[in-house]
Amino acid sequence: MQIKLEAFSDGSFPSERELRRALDKGIRKAAERARQNFRRGTRTWQDQPDFRIEQLGDADYVVGTDHQAYKFVSGGTRPHRITGNLAFQENYAAKTIPGSMDARSGGPYGPSVYASTVEHPGVEARNFPELNIADLEPRIASIVGDALDDALS
Repeated sequence: MQIKLEAFSDGSFPSERELRRALDKGIRKAAERARQNFRRGTRTWQDQPDFRIEQLGDADYVVGTDHQAYKFVSGGTRPHRITGNLAFQENYAAKTIPGSMDARSGGPYGPSVYASTVEHPGVEARNFPELNIADLEPRIASIVGDALDDALS
């Protein structure tokens, strides 16, 4: 069996530049989807994180935020002592749960409490980046493939 490869001579096949642009478009679309996923986990927060998409190179993007509370919720915290002139409500319903990217209603409730020291139980990590990757992995090929298909049609 012989296989013969030759270039299209009529110019109907996209150039390397056009294919790279289509690939970049597909990767950018996947980054947009990642940003949407991250926003799902914080949609009920009063202090909204700013999730940015930064381009590192050709078809190379990173999605992230420098929001401090987001880092604590996503990465979790150990039990710790908090000191100062503290005023807070007695109870708190978490707006997110481990294993889910979706936020829900929640927040502080109950009578006000005043203290100089509290033992915070810590926060179980939500691991939003890992959940985001698990959601996107099966879709990436399709997202990028659609962008390449558009370039070829």
